[in-house]
Amino acid sequence: MLGLAQFLVGLLAILGLVITDAAVHRIDWTATGTLCWLALFGWIGISGVFKLYAASRYFSSQSAS
Repeated sequence: MLGLAQFLVGLLAILGLVITDAAVHRIDWTATGTLCWLALFGWIGISGVFKLYAASRYFSSQSAS
């Protein structure tokens, strides 16, 4: 569940920023703060994917035993 939550938080936060920028066109995509924010939420989402992958491997090995 943690992996899924992290993946969704990362994905939805970035998606929300893109949708907001589409509406207001005020986000400076090259600003250091924006890039750091994107990297942070990107890393949260990627770490969630890794957790989901590890859990799926763990549970598939348990069912094979």
